[in-house]
Amino acid sequence: MQFYILGNNSDDIGTQLEKLTCTMLDKLGFKNIIKNEIGSGGHEIDVRAEYIISGLNGINSKPLICECKAYKSAVSMTDWLKFLGKILVEETKGNVEGYFIALSGVNGNVQGNYRDLRKYRNNITLITGDDLIKQLSDIFPIVNIVNIQKRIEQYTQRRPIEISLCYYNICVYFLIGFSENEFTLISNNGKLIKGQESIQISQLISKNSSYREYIDLEKENSALVRFVTIKKFIISFILLKENELTISEIYDFFMDYKLQVPDILTNEIQKALDDLVEESFIDTDLDKSKYNLKILSAQKQIDDIVRFYKYLIEDIIPLFILGTDSYNKHINKELLSQICRIQENISIPEKYKDDCIKILKWSPSALRWSLEPDIMIVNHRSGGKSFHESIEKEDTSYFLQKLISLFSFDFRSKDLKDYFFKSCEILELESNYRLKIKSKTKLELDMEYKERTGLAQLTKEYNNQIIHVRIFNEQPDPWERNIINE
Repeated sequence: MQFYILGNNSDDIGTQLEKLTCTMLDKLGFKNIIKNEIGSGGHEIDVRAEYIISGLNGINSKPLICECKAYKSAVSMTDWLKFLGKILVEETKGNVEGYFIALSGVNGNVQGNYRDLRKYRNNITLITGDDLIKQLSDIFPIVNIVNIQKRIEQYTQRRPIEISLCYYNICVYFLIGFSENEFTLISNNGKLIKGQESIQISQLISKNSSYREYIDLEKENSALVRFVTIKKFIISFILLKENELTISEIYDFFMDYKLQVPDILTNEIQKALDDLVEESFIDTDLDKSKYNLKILSAQKQIDDIVRFYKYLIEDIIPLFILGTDSYNKHINKELLSQICRIQENISIPEKYKDDCIKILKWSPSALRWSLEPDIMIVNHRSGGKSFHESIEKEDTSYFLQKLISLFSFDFRSKDLKDYFFKSCEILELESNYRLKIKSKTKLELDMEYKERTGLAQLTKEYNNQIIHVRIFNEQPDPWERNIINE
């Protein structure tokens, strides 16, 4: 990993390396740390410090001098020999330790001389940029690279070509380099930097590296989310209409959803349509006057339907389409048969098929999961193997449990509570559990319990909000409550 010391010019970069050195020495317990001291003989010492040692004879100090070189290229023998000369001068006063800190390392001549010198002298230490990186984590809470990569993926589809560390004014940043000399910055704790700080550090990056254009990941992510939302809304509008639409008609649909997609422009719609045509979700005529969904054409294939739903309900979901006849229309026995093939031909008993279709219609999470092979099912079924009846039953049981579990997850989601209450008219989820805890020798615990989670609408005073509620076991069922209310 590369390590950049940032600065407005070469003198500032050198000063920054000296600051970092002082900070590190302070963390290591050194005292009396001084920068840019003029020693006897007129030579300048970049950093001087003392390490205090307590002993039976009192307190002793061990002096240290540091030479800091923030060159962009490897240090040559000239600077190295000057440093050794300073060490010799200081040794006339007593024992001294010396750190030669070379940000970009040293050339082969210096490395060879240092290797020979270490055979009979252990008071001189060569420190490079790689050594500094190892020390940084003791001073700054630096997150690991894996977490930084995950952070990048949350905000952009770009692929980094470089992840490096950079330092300025007692702060450490991750420099994320992309192609075309573009870059972004993330703080040492994994957060995006904003405001004046991002302006200042990005300008320094442009001065001190080959990167030129700063990418604001938050703005880019907002633009990406908006673009994907527009695409999802367009295919939902056409699905809802179940007929081809013009750009003008699509624009009119967007006027009903100004809060979700404010200030929509015609050119945004056109760009989204072009993208959807290229991705084969939408068909259009030669002059691009009308657009229709591929799954609404007579030539549609079951794979087109699978691909459509996988895209529609991944991440950003247009909630207004869920529960409509148009949305539910293609979630049928034909799709369930295809799902079974996706899961390496698992067998769903006839008595459960209608229930499976119900859950797939209600729960976007269950539908999205079912459209991808689940390794817990497919890994041992690949290759068209035949299985004992008990394995088939276990696979089917796992599939059904997964559907139920994901439906339960969606029902309890705050984002979907209005959908379940208003569109599905589902008011309550009752789960019955039996817990058995077994030791090596016996059944230690056998307990049954019931959980009831409901949806309720508050009064006008609270804006008619839909909320989740816990329902006591003694409470009547929803249809019984309706009778009581009447």
